[in-house]
Amino acid sequence: MFTHAQIRSKNEQIERYLNGRLLQFAVLYLDEIGDEGKVLEVELVRQTTESTPPWIFINGLYRPVDSFIMSFHDGMIDEWLSNSDISYDYDLIIVSSATSMGALTAAITAVTAYNKNILLCEIDTWKTGPIPSQCLAQLPAIVELRTDPTNTWRSVVKLVNQFCVEAAKERAQKLKLVDVQSSVGNVQFVNKYTISQNKVNKTALNILIASESKYKTARSNILTVDELFRSNRWPGKTGVLGNSLLGIQVVSLLNYLQVPVSLLHFQTDTLLKEFDQGSVKILLKYLMKAGISIEPYNANFQTLVDANDRVFDYKAMNADNIGLEIDQSSFLVTNKQDQTNEKNIYAVGDIVLGKPINEKMCAEAASLLMHRLYGMQHELMDYANLPAVVRGTLEYGSVGFSEEAARKKHGSALITTFQSFFKTFDHFLDPNLADYFVKVVCYSPAKQVIGLHIIGQNVSDMLLVYALNMKKVLLKSDLDMTMSLDMSGIHMATKMIL
Repeated sequence: MFTHAQIRSKNEQIERYLNGRLLQFAVLYLDEIGDEGKVLEVELVRQTTESTPPWIFINGLYRPVDSFIMSFHDGMIDEWLSNSDISYDYDLIIVSSATSMGALTAAITAVTAYNKNILLCEIDTWKTGPIPSQCLAQLPAIVELRTDPTNTWRSVVKLVNQFCVEAAKERAQKLKLVDVQSSVGNVQFVNKYTISQNKVNKTALNILIASESKYKTARSNILTVDELFRSNRWPGKTGVLGNSLLGIQVVSLLNYLQVPVSLLHFQTDTLLKEFDQGSVKILLKYLMKAGISIEPYNANFQTLVDANDRVFDYKAMNADNIGLEIDQSSFLVTNKQDQTNEKNIYAVGDIVLGKPINEKMCAEAASLLMHRLYGMQHELMDYANLPAVVRGTLEYGSVGFSEEAARKKHGSALITTFQSFFKTFDHFLDPNLADYFVKVVCYSPAKQVIGLHIIGQNVSDMLLVYALNMKKVLLKSDLDMTMSLDMSGIHMATKMIL
């Protein structure tokens, strides 16, 4: 280790790590050996591009301080000690689909904040999709409904394509602005340090998989959501197979666009089974009132669409053959540090098992990961109380526990629920609007709010406020004592009885 004696606390921290592993090491204090130290420091800066001490070398290879300290937590120190003769083309390779906000954020953070040598590998077979979720969410606000619904549909497809093109341009500009290296082509893992793209092998000390997952259909006659909204053909009578939030969003959007639509499910499936079932029943009732049929799966439709959860196409990457742990539903398995079972490979996004996430959450998780890898920070992505929302003409939002999950974890005796229906000023303007609905799930005699479920308009904005308070401790009494200003939607949870 080459360092300065005056940065004592940093030196002592590093030495504690080394002594804790009983590793042999030497320390040279450059500021105590005169001109020779100055000459060595100039050369160290030139070789490592790092301008401040300490400079740490393990078996002859330079290791940045932040990566060095992190290596004792994630196990990479063992890899470094056993692979002393390996050099890498990049500090980090990011494997990405062309629309991943997580990959974009990770690349920009690593380059701008830590001056890392990054390669962003975009997979060309996924270049056109998936359609960003905010695109579908914004369609009801910007689409002009026409007398002939087929004309409306063509305008929708045109808007979707325009949105995707503009999003791609904006992404490219951001990458160019910070000079992130990128390449396009099919990606396959050769080993845990090497990927092959366009028949060229590229190596990195760490690899991040931040690609969005792909919709996948088992039958050729069933469209994906991406294929549906990129086709100029009027879908006609449409059946949407999906027991997820995406399925609800798609049928609501199609209904608004005057497409005759049914929500299909298999007899053994429970619609939105991860969400509060009492709230789901009310949501489905509202959908049926709006003209959406809900029925068991059948093929008697002009167009069939699979809007179930996406899957990670790991076989296309050869990810299973290098030992990455992948569950039976095709999701990657990671720990709290977003680390796979291969310690130098990380993953964020909706390809990861058990971590509810959307595009913005993926970007936040990627940013925190970069700060842990290269900035000696320790903050983990907090996946508790993450809001989930179906956006559209009728919105359903959920944060925290469902009633079923709360009773299963804490016992029925400690769970109390409150629910109510409300009207707002919007109902005076449009009497046909469905009543707002809110349900609060409380735990213990203190009635701590551990779950909140809302159906209505602009739910995403309301849910954010409640989710923020639930990150701390929100009690039912806090809601009761809050004075609402008017008949707005956000006041709904402040006046509820058992």
